[in-house]
Amino acid sequence: MIARFPPGTDPCGEGGEFHTCVVGGPMFSAPLAFELGEIVEREGYGFADLRLRDETCPAATQSNQGGEA
Repeated sequence: MIARFPPGTDPCGEGGEFHTCVVGGPMFSAPLAFELGEIVEREGYGFADLRLRDETCPAATQSNQGGEA
């Protein structure tokens, strides 16, 4: 896999090439429900939006509707 990385990519991600988003684990009462948003490339880096679905985060639902979070 590493051999297929573009030239100049740090396989350890120290140059900011990799980011993670934890959506489940023992610290959560339930896995987070998310959906994949827009995927874009800027200056040679790819970005993908991850959006929490409302059923995952009741506070997000309230703030989206003008309530208190």
